[in-house]
Amino acid sequence: MLGLPLAFTIPAVLAALAALPVLYWLLKMTPPPPSRVVLPTLSIVRDLERKEETPAHTPWWLLALRLLLAALVILAMAGPLWNPDADVRSGRGPLLVVMDNSWAAAPDWKERVERAGALVQTAGAAGRPVALRAISDEPVEIVPVTATRVLEQLRSLVPVPHSLDRKRHEAAIGGFIDKNPEASVVWLTDRISVMGDTGVVSSLLRKAENRLTVLAPDQSGSIALAGGANAPDALNVRVLRGSDAAPAAGTLKATDARGRQVAEAR
Repeated sequence: MLGLPLAFTIPAVLAALAALPVLYWLLKMTPPPPSRVVLPTLSIVRDLERKEETPAHTPWWLLALRLLLAALVILAMAGPLWNPDADVRSGRGPLLVVMDNSWAAAPDWKERVERAGALVQTAGAAGRPVALRAISDEPVEIVPVTATRVLEQLRSLVPVPHSLDRKRHEAAIGGFIDKNPEASVVWLTDRISVMGDTGVVSSLLRKAENRLTVLAPDQSGSIALAGGANAPDALNVRVLRGSDAAPAAGTLKATDARGRQVAEAR
């Protein structure tokens, strides 16, 4: 917008800015002067000191402040996005957002959802259809829909407490890329490789050429459970750290199927 890294998710709301001159005229209007009536008791209060005076016209600075507040409200309702992704904003085809929603994505899940939401809103503001594919979903055909619908799907998405197989979705994502030559794909990965799926992203990168972007946050502080073994008097669980940056100590809580805590140990 005007050379600035600024976009709006609902640009039609900006049309309300054209009503600011009308608002200026309404704010500048002054009511008719009050009628003057001589009261018999007026002589009693005639000599009292006048402490407050009402100006005949609205001060210019107050009028400007009110117009500025009205303009800011209109801009906020238009859903501004500062520095949206240039590739997403300038692209022509549909946008596919792929999200790893395994246990490794849980620590920064809120940031992941916000990042994906910004991408979806930017594409929607540019008039592009959008599709969302979570790795926990069934590997069905990917069909682009509106950005509003994808935002609803994104809000209902949660990480699952186990590892996921990306390879199941290789055919669906590859088919989406083949069917939409101008499409772009953004993959928010958790950088955890399981079940021999190391080549999935690489093969899709070759297929999509420059149309696939992989966003991989640092997972060096991740903690994982490598499985449990039942003993006669306890359940032994192995805990793994992604690196020395992960916490060296903590509390492990066990819950039943209803979420009730049944055990706790350091």
